[in-house]
Amino acid sequence: MPHSMSAIVIASLLATSTLALAQAQRPAAPANPPAAPALDPAQAASKAAFDRLDETERKAIQNDLIWSGDFNGVAGGEFGRRTYDAMLGFERRTGGVADGILTPPERASLKRAADEARLALRFAEINDAATGIRIGLPAALLTQRIAVDNGVVWRRADGAVSLQLVKLPPAQAFADLFEQMRQDGPGRKVTYRLQRPDWFVVSGEEGGRKFYTRLAQGPGGVRGYTFRYPADQAVTLDRIMIAIANTFEPFPGTDVAVNPSRAPAAGPAAPTPALIQPGPRVAEARHAISGASLGGGRVITSRAALASCASPTINGQPVDTAAATTTGDAVTLTVAGLNQPALQLAAAASPARVFTLSLEDAAQRAVMVAAGRWEATGSAVRVTSALQIGPGGAPVVDGQGRLVGLVREGPRNQRIVGGIVPEASYAVVPLAPAGAAPAQAAEPSPRLVNAAAASLVEIRCARRQ
Repeated sequence: MPHSMSAIVIASLLATSTLALAQAQRPAAPANPPAAPALDPAQAASKAAFDRLDETERKAIQNDLIWSGDFNGVAGGEFGRRTYDAMLGFERRTGGVADGILTPPERASLKRAADEARLALRFAEINDAATGIRIGLPAALLTQRIAVDNGVVWRRADGAVSLQLVKLPPAQAFADLFEQMRQDGPGRKVTYRLQRPDWFVVSGEEGGRKFYTRLAQGPGGVRGYTFRYPADQAVTLDRIMIAIANTFEPFPGTDVAVNPSRAPAAGPAAPTPALIQPGPRVAEARHAISGASLGGGRVITSRAALASCASPTINGQPVDTAAATTTGDAVTLTVAGLNQPALQLAAAASPARVFTLSLEDAAQRAVMVAAGRWEATGSAVRVTSALQIGPGGAPVVDGQGRLVGLVREGPRNQRIVGGIVPEASYAVVPLAPAGAAPAQAAEPSPRLVNAAAASLVEIRCARRQ
């Protein structure tokens, strides 16, 4: 119920009187207040080395530590105990000297680990046309985009993980909106709240899911988002929540600042019923295998994978398997009218770093790019990577987006942990010429690897009875 003007005045006077009384009763501050406790020498040395870096690099290190799973704070560039512990944790896990001072090789290793984690989730900042918000989107996780009143919802196929962006009219009483959303309710427990004049954060748990909501008021009204995910998947998804929070810009190009001075210890806020609508149910995934376009209507796939595929079709066209060309454990199909970019074959038999490509959502061409490890023992080659269901024939590319092999075949059912398909070991059909020299180690190019994803071909199969 809205307050009357007299009630507001009385409350204001009461608060002023109480503050004055508290100040009058407070003992005088000592002339020489005790100094803050000094940092121990190791932490002080770490701080000195960190502070010598420019702000952009300090923030980049914190962002990368988020993606490596070592840091759960805001990437604001300020040194603190969390940053120190995160650097120590990374150094210990990777066999370095745990002193909180990243050497150039350690910094390069951290960047590689973070880049691979971002690449696996296809995490990139987007400018959302419906709301005007700029924000980081894990596109490999949130594959469905659903338009709703006041905005849009990006969600995982099962609906359990969602990122909702909202744009609302200007609020006459922005603080009242915070008061409404900070309240507990049936099945809803708010565990963290932070309010500033032009923005606020509320997070907690509701219905078995963690939530994190951030709203900001600025030019054009109120904009914000809510990220929700199952509480039992928090180990995996908490860092994604933090990564999203660190990219949020409600009013790009303006001076409206919305990042809180500290990140919540635990996850995201729940949308109110008025702000979110359920999305449609998702149909059961069809059986399919993968292949790679070689150009000229040619598609290469694994012979073992194709053998498990009844009545294969590509883009709705039946595939004539009798006319296929078989070379060892690989099969090349010809499909009229196929117009997908071609993958270049690599000349190296033993690439230092590889990535696997698999379709998570064929209808939206959502391709999962996952970093992998190439393991060759004699003539046997395997790759350890995270692949979606039905990875048979999935292309394996090097860091420059060149085809080095195909996943021979894979399971039809896979575990999903925290919304992410975990790594597993798969047999590979190597495609590089026999006896070719191993590839030189090189930094992977996310741009080239993602460009290679456009060459992935889905081969649909009739279900065998």
